[in-house]
Amino acid sequence: MLANLITGFSLLTQWQNIVAIIAGSIIGYLVGALPGLSAGMAIALLLPFTFNLPPLTSLVLLTALYGAAEYGGSITAVTINVPGEAGSTPTTFDGYQLTKKGLPAKALGVSIVASAYAGITSTIALILISIPLARIALSFGPPEYFALGIFGLTMVASLGGKSWIKGFIAVFFGLLITTIGIDPVSGTSRYIFNTKIT
Repeated sequence: MLANLITGFSLLTQWQNIVAIIAGSIIGYLVGALPGLSAGMAIALLLPFTFNLPPLTSLVLLTALYGAAEYGGSITAVTINVPGEAGSTPTTFDGYQLTKKGLPAKALGVSIVASAYAGITSTIALILISIPLARIALSFGPPEYFALGIFGLTMVASLGGKSWIKGFIAVFFGLLITTIGIDPVSGTSRYIFNTKIT
């Protein structure tokens, strides 16, 4: 595993990948700072421009764009109290208060340090945990999937708050809707009333 990590980091030091990281970061900051544009939207818009690039350079460009756009949303959240990304909404609570006190640079600094720390820590955790987690996920059978399904349904029902009956009605209605159409496992059509599905 360590050899693969070293190989991956050595590939990132190639000049075209460094340029892709810088370009993706600049575009991501701009997109994140513009309310109404999201990181996913930016990736969808930039995707056609990556068709002629090497696969690694494309992935590096899009990853840098996504990470920068997620942070870029906090720029407007701190300065004008309008989150550029949905995830930047909590930044408006304290960040804009610091701006009103005349400390926008401090708020932006704390925001970027927190974003960098979270990104690095989660990446390291993903590297260390992904292989054991994949082994656990591959060992799942029908009983485990059933238990996960029941757990998910009870979580959705619990979102109803004090009126848990409304939550169960919503879960039941959702389950009824998912039974209509083509079964993802067997491929048979269910409850389509002789309508052809293409």
